[in-house]
Amino acid sequence: MKKETFQDKLIKRFYGIAGPLDEYRKQEAFRLGNTCFILLFWGTMALTLLALALSKRYPEVVAFGYPVALLLSYLATSTYIMFKLRNSQVDSLDVEELTTKEQKKFKGASIKFALYFTCGMYIWNTGFDAWMEGLNPLDHLFDLRKFLAACLVGVFMGIYIEITLLKRMKKAENLTVSSAIAKEEPKWIKNMIKRFYGIRGPLDEYRRAEADAIGGQAFIYYFYFLALGNAIAYFLAYRYLLEVAAYYPMIITFFSIILIGIVNMRTLHADLPQYDVDELSPEERQGQTLNPLVWGLGVALLSSLFAGLADLFSLQLPLLDSIFHVNSLLFGGMMGLFASLALSA
Repeated sequence: MKKETFQDKLIKRFYGIAGPLDEYRKQEAFRLGNTCFILLFWGTMALTLLALALSKRYPEVVAFGYPVALLLSYLATSTYIMFKLRNSQVDSLDVEELTTKEQKKFKGASIKFALYFTCGMYIWNTGFDAWMEGLNPLDHLFDLRKFLAACLVGVFMGIYIEITLLKRMKKAENLTVSSAIAKEEPKWIKNMIKRFYGIRGPLDEYRRAEADAIGGQAFIYYFYFLALGNAIAYFLAYRYLLEVAAYYPMIITFFSIILIGIVNMRTLHADLPQYDVDELSPEERQGQTLNPLVWGLGVALLSSLFAGLADLFSLQLPLLDSIFHVNSLLFGGMMGLFASLALSA
């Protein structure tokens, strides 16, 4: 039996897959994760640009509102994935398919999760209250009210997990496969995937499978980074409001650029942008190829405009003077140069 790698374990845990990670389950999970990754990425970028523009004028709104907006964004995408997976057999739970080690872990899983969740909530509440009040965490460690509140939440979570496991086991007994892959997807999703990965020509089975694998795995790391970053940012905002408002959107931007760079490298390695002229549709043949100089100039103009609007609140200058400020022009020129080089590559 092939030993599971860390990547396989991460995929199974994130998408709630129990049993062997076969090709059907992996492809189904990656297809949903890829769509959510593209939507979450562009939504996060829009929120980040808005936060960068408002961080100097409204730091308190950005320090608390930006993490909350990101929280709602990735919770909405995760809820969408859970809803879609329930309509398929990906999250079905057949005890006989589990290994001996997994069967041992499965016994009392809801009770174990309730205990872990209770401890985590108790530690979080204790540390957060101590941080806000500037006191020693040990002074709040034996607070009976916090302990009872954490226990109550843990009990409800344990009941929820037990009900969920029973439903998944019942689904495995019925064995009625309802695949989201077999269903016809809206045309806008296919066009979105083609544009995001630079695919020209038909979105065949190979290109779609490779794109889904790249986006489905990237979504896992993006989701975990946003969840961890939001928890830390919200924790620090009560003490370092200005710093969180100024630097947290920049950290999200920096990580997003690195992640999209890795995605682009994997896309090029899989030869997804490669195409044959005979494969193009008449509409695609009439479309012009991307000109790096034209796109670089366009990105430079938009970046300079955005930088000018962002600095308008801090420089206290008229709008045109702020846009043509040396900082705005330098930022726009660097972004245009980067876009031009990226398209050329």
